[in-house]
Amino acid sequence: MQVQLPSFPDLDNETFVAKQRSECKEKLRSLLKQHDGCTKHPDVMKVIEQLSDINPSRSDDNKHISESLHFEGDYQNLSSPTFPGRLNPDDVGANPQYQLGRMSFNIFKPHDLVCSILTIGNPVKKKQDGDRFTYTFVIDLIIHTPKGQDLPATMVNEGHCYANPSMENRVSVCFIGGTLIPKKGASKEESKLWSETFSDSIQDTSSYVSRFIKYVFFLLLGITQDHVLHFAMNRCPTGHFDVLYLDEELRITRGNRKTVVVVERKNSSVSQNAFMQVVG
Repeated sequence: MQVQLPSFPDLDNETFVAKQRSECKEKLRSLLKQHDGCTKHPDVMKVIEQLSDINPSRSDDNKHISESLHFEGDYQNLSSPTFPGRLNPDDVGANPQYQLGRMSFNIFKPHDLVCSILTIGNPVKKKQDGDRFTYTFVIDLIIHTPKGQDLPATMVNEGHCYANPSMENRVSVCFIGGTLIPKKGASKEESKLWSETFSDSIQDTSSYVSRFIKYVFFLLLGITQDHVLHFAMNRCPTGHFDVLYLDEELRITRGNRKTVVVVERKNSSVSQNAFMQVVG
């Protein structure tokens, strides 16, 4: 398929570029929907390259991308996750599936539980202590248990990011911990199944961090404290991503493993603000 990029020869340069950005973004959204969120498709990559060339955040002279007014925000994935370990890469139209261990740095057990990802949120918020930002993933998922029953859940992978001085568009990332909770409103049967499924992942409740996290989720979301699983990383996994495009609507990044991710800014909700209070 030949991708036709927009052209507006009769407009002044500033208006022309603004029109070009708008048309390219709409084309990108359409192509991602058409190709199941895959950023590896050649047609998708061609439009991403075009947007990268007209990235408005690149025009801020001598400023790092993290200083952009658009860097902070509450984002939602438009692209489908393509990091290694996906169990159903060729299943077009299906929710991406990964093992629980792969999604939690091999912390949560059983490691081989299959999880279907529904949505991925990425709140980025300036921290009060310096130039770091929260860089957290809020993942709504379905856990498929060995008994053939499904458990709706939310996983929060907590991290922070900061400017990498090697490049003006490069951001370093460090992951510091994670939390797994059942969806609010779980039935008694689901609560019992949750306890049975994660009996080996019960954290030491004498830990201050564990008790604090459990209390906050109980207070804000009404989730039973014994059902909150939490871990903190002693050795924090680190990496980086390069911002290819950033404006008031979209952010496109390429990670240190060459994975390209497209996210869209969205409005915050009460539950998302609660998560940001916990991890921020």
